Amino acid sequence: MGRGRETLGHPVIQVGLALWALQLALRAWMVYPSYFFTDDYRLLLDAESSRFGLAYLLDPFDSQFMPLGRLMAWLVSRSGELAWGVAATMTLVWTALSGLACLLMLATLFGRRWAILAPYAIYLSSVITIPATMWWAAAINQIPTQVALFVAITCWVQYLRTSRVGWAAGTFGAVFLGLLSYVKALLIVPVLAFIPLAYFTTGTFSERVRWLLRNHWRVIAPSTAIVAAYSLFYVSTVPQPFTGTESTKVTQVADSMLGTSLPTALLGGPWRWWDTTPPIVIAQPPAWLVHAAWAVLALLIAYSVLRRRNAWTGWLLLTLYSMTAFALLATSRGQEYGAFAGLDYRYLTDVAGVVALVTGLVFLPLRRAPLSSRPRWPTALRVTVPPRAVVVVVGAIVTSGIVSGVGYVHYWHHENAGATFVPRMVQGLRAAGDVDLANQELPGTVMPPYTSPMNQTQEFTRLLDADVDFPDVTTRLRMFAPDGELVDAIVTSDLASLPGPRGDCGWLVRTRPVRIPLTGETFDWSWWVRVGYLSSDDTALRVSLGDLTREVPVTSGLGSVFLRVEGTFDSVVVQSAAEEATVCIDRIDVGQAAPLS
Repeated sequence: MGRGRETLGHPVIQVGLALWALQLALRAWMVYPSYFFTDDYRLLLDAESSRFGLAYLLDPFDSQFMPLGRLMAWLVSRSGELAWGVAATMTLVWTALSGLACLLMLATLFGRRWAILAPYAIYLSSVITIPATMWWAAAINQIPTQVALFVAITCWVQYLRTSRVGWAAGTFGAVFLGLLSYVKALLIVPVLAFIPLAYFTTGTFSERVRWLLRNHWRVIAPSTAIVAAYSLFYVSTVPQPFTGTESTKVTQVADSMLGTSLPTALLGGPWRWWDTTPPIVIAQPPAWLVHAAWAVLALLIAYSVLRRRNAWTGWLLLTLYSMTAFALLATSRGQEYGAFAGLDYRYLTDVAGVVALVTGLVFLPLRRAPLSSRPRWPTALRVTVPPRAVVVVVGAIVTSGIVSGVGYVHYWHHENAGATFVPRMVQGLRAAGDVDLANQELPGTVMPPYTSPMNQTQEFTRLLDADVDFPDVTTRLRMFAPDGELVDAIVTSDLASLPGPRGDCGWLVRTRPVRIPLTGETFDWSWWVRVGYLSSDDTALRVSLGDLTREVPVTSGLGSVFLRVEGTFDSVVVQSAAEEATVCIDRIDVGQAAPLS
């Protein structure tokens, strides 16, 4: 307890916690005014229709194995009608944990020194993490993976220093958390292997591997078994939508990710966004700033290598990790989206955490590690960057990252069509009470066609706490306008009834069947039929269309009744159920239901 108080009371930790609180406040401003988007609704609909249990948790979603994300989706689905506040709070809690875990990792590895605040501030402000924060379906996978990365590294380094089993168990637990969240958590394992091989032992590569196996086989053996079992399970049970590798797409992703988006983001970019399909926007840094970023990074790498021994080892880790992330992206999403995939930071979130680690490994000594970074003497470069200049540079990167991030968030706050359409749906249904709806597809900006059938109101309204029905017969049919407003429906007149013989009545209907011919014959499809009538009394009509007969209610006076039917027919046969009732039918429309504009 005393040691914990001493740690929290240390000025470096206090400043770090202040930065953490500021980042959390900024992320709260980003997340709470936002809303669900496409895959979020799919996750919630899955949760809504599923019984909670192991089968539900282990069921892959969109080629992702994500039991932890499934659990969070189930909790949100049971928290009320489209509980964005609950979902946003989950995102913020995981963001808070990732920030604390990063600070813990840096302080544990490099000590409570002022210099750790540089990589920490850059991580907190990095735009790389923001796309996977704003899109909830990505946040529930990728932010827990960040937590797992930081905690696993912290526990692993402590284990390497002390050989205590408790730290090994902590490492296992963190990696397991990551694997329950996102398949890319597998990349945590090679990072953990790299640290002892590069920093905690000497000799040739083969000698270092033998040392690691000889001294830590009790941890390595079960870790290897767990990773192998997970990989086998993943490959055998999770559908993989991408087959084959097109070399031109690989080249495109290399140029966009390794050549453009990643180097600019490391320095606070991309500074400009390409609004391809808002709110999803991708990096579009100006070409001259891409070149400038590469020049700055080259100078930074050269300076670190010339001024510090073993600095190159940290850069090697970042290079290997980035190349692995590139290979995975280029052979998966890159095969579908090409260069666009490499410009979407949502696929690079995990790199941000590795950048924080590597920055420390390059410029700071790793405590109790024989081969950590340390000053060269004699130095190969006499130029020294003063601490004030470092503060200025870090401050510029942090400020730039915040500005880039705010620019990205603008699209989520103002150009997420679902953020206005869906709440307007909810408001209309609440005000209307019992509602008879015609099934329709939601706008593609709210739920794209690939989400079918979840993009249809008959499925989507399961998320809404509303008394809705999708009947075959109704006297008032409603639909949603393009802006989400609940309006009356009309039937587009693909076919219509021929004029009736009575000028003042059209077609007179009593208890004897009356055949009303149409202007043509339908084909085998699903149709809506509107029967416009004037009735002397409340009664019922028996309506026959082809082989289908339905009884529909009519009320006294002028009105309409709507029927949903399927099949082919060229006429409508109508008769009244009550002898004393007189019904005039002036027009019958056959077509598709559409919202009244």
